[in-house]
Amino acid sequence: MSQNKYKIGYVFTEKKIKHQGIQQFIDYSRAHDFDIDAINLNIPIESQGPYDCIIHKITDLISKANNGDTEIKKQVDNFENYVKNNPNTPVLDPLEVVCKLMDRITANDLLEKVRKTQEEKGNALFKLPDYVIKPLKQEELKDIHFPIMCKRITACSSKIAHEMALVPSLDKVNETNKIMSLSTNKENEEFIIQQFINHDGILFKIYVYDGKFKVIVRPSLNNVQCKDIIFFDSQKIPKEFKEQKIMEDGVPPINSFANLTPKEEIERKTQLLDEDRINKITKDLGDCLNLTLFGYDVIIDSVTNDYYIVDVNYFPAFSGVKDFNEVLYNAILKKIEN
Repeated sequence: MSQNKYKIGYVFTEKKIKHQGIQQFIDYSRAHDFDIDAINLNIPIESQGPYDCIIHKITDLISKANNGDTEIKKQVDNFENYVKNNPNTPVLDPLEVVCKLMDRITANDLLEKVRKTQEEKGNALFKLPDYVIKPLKQEELKDIHFPIMCKRITACSSKIAHEMALVPSLDKVNETNKIMSLSTNKENEEFIIQQFINHDGILFKIYVYDGKFKVIVRPSLNNVQCKDIIFFDSQKIPKEFKEQKIMEDGVPPINSFANLTPKEEIERKTQLLDEDRINKITKDLGDCLNLTLFGYDVIIDSVTNDYYIVDVNYFPAFSGVKDFNEVLYNAILKKIEN
């Protein structure tokens, strides 16, 4: 327990507080002598402080401000000005770093920087799927190897950022474009066109918090077998594996996601994950990103067993990480007292 009652301000959406473990952290902090409260972005923050530390996930608001919401922009400006005018107040995490992960291209560049550094040292621990930035048009993608994943460039903080498509072949590209463009009414919108790696429908989510990490195994997209486009929301992928049910004709139901993967296959794939390797990757990413709280997704190629990082994001939902409250509390203490 801290000897001083430190004043902590936070900025989170109501959804993140209620459903992603933040309320439990707030309760834990108050029980351990932090004076922790929400920052009201509609009034001057100077009148609410001074703060010993600020924690946030303000990317949701930044995205809305960037999309033209003038009222939200005033809130973001209020926050950014306070941080700028109070450089001695620790912020988890620095805005200039957090914002880099809001754009998939910039985020991928950071991952590539880490991968290249490892490669130069003769110790490349992961790969990145090949990708291009192009409109969804057949003539633009005729030299691309299929299947492909189609993602928007923005990585977070809006519903359409999570709309994706798995496109099995070139002849399905124009149809995919018609559906994906419905959300934005942009005919020539450019997308991230990313190589799809078959990975047996099993994904490893790595939660990183103050140098520690937790691995959680999740269902992912099945290996590509059908010829149909698969449209999905990446936030609505099943989070748990379930027992496979057999239909009356003896055939298991068709599912785009591998939440019906047999237990033996999950165990086989999980045994391939080298935690020492993940530890080294986590350290290298942490050194590059300079973040206290982040997450990244790893898949293992079903043929070569190569490791691929397919996503990285700031402050994911830590609700499944048992010691998160204690670790974050101590990380804040360390930031303040150092």
